[in-house]
Amino acid sequence: MIVALGDLAQAIWWHHAWSWTLAAAFYDLVLSTIAGLVLAKFVTPKAEPTAV
Repeated sequence: MIVALGDLAQAIWWHHAWSWTLAAAFYDLVLSTIAGLVLAKFVTPKAEPTAV
């Protein structure tokens, strides 16, 4: 949602080309997804060994 609001507004308000705006939105979406996955790797709790 943030990507759509941040990037797609450029085409509306600043009259940027739609191809450039969609490419920038896709880039930001991929970048945010990768950053989220990397951060999730560090934040997820480790499984505790169970005593049997």
